[in-house]
Amino acid sequence: MMRKLLNFLLYWRNFIFLLFYALLAAFSFDLVMSYFRRWLQGESDSLFFALLGLGGLIVGCYGLMRFIYHQDKKRGRLKRQIRWLE
Repeated sequence: MMRKLLNFLLYWRNFIFLLFYALLAAFSFDLVMSYFRRWLQGESDSLFFALLGLGGLIVGCYGLMRFIYHQDKKRGRLKRQIRWLE
């Protein structure tokens, strides 16, 4: 019984991390696209927000790739190892 509860909690922990990285990537993408939309319309906006959005997009996508990589590694579906995702 305790082992099932622990496995259930570990499963949801992974889901929460997946949700966090997905939301981070989506919010950052929206921030970058808003900056470029304003830039194309001729409005000046802070370049800081575009750089912050790009950084968040990189971190969010890296987290998603790492999550999927580790899930595939646990299930034995990997063809080769990727060192920077370990």
